[in-house]
Amino acid sequence: MNDVSVAPALFQDTITSAPEKHRKLTIDHISEEIDRLLTIVERETGVVLRLEKAKLTVTHVQRSQARSAQLEQIYDPPGELRSDGPRHDNDFATIEGIRIAPTHSELFSSVAPYIPVFDPDAPHHLPFGSMERHLDIQFRLLREELMYVLSMFLNLH
Repeated sequence: MNDVSVAPALFQDTITSAPEKHRKLTIDHISEEIDRLLTIVERETGVVLRLEKAKLTVTHVQRSQARSAQLEQIYDPPGELRSDGPRHDNDFATIEGIRIAPTHSELFSSVAPYIPVFDPDAPHHLPFGSMERHLDIQFRLLREELMYVLSMFLNLH
């Protein structure tokens, strides 16, 4: 601002050849805009700092407990363990009863399939740490991937 206002100007710019009154108006306008932008940046920086501070107050254990509580709330067990009963004719609590190929009823079910979460803290109908639980989760997730690939294949042909 000072370098533009002195005579002769200390650098070449179109504003240096403008009348002093116009130069002053332009500089005042630019100064107001800079002040406005600085206010916005300071305000948003404060918001970011407050958010970062809030994040620091939540421990890893608390985040883990919150995630477990969320998973517990949305948990809808398979087959006959479900409060509303099986989702379709191929929805069972044990994987031994599930056909690998999807049934017509399963493909057109309006209820989302039972997909277990592969996390030790996630709710599951089989005992924690058991081989049955591990196999159940692996089977259901692999089968869901197979159904996705099958649906993609059927949509392409």
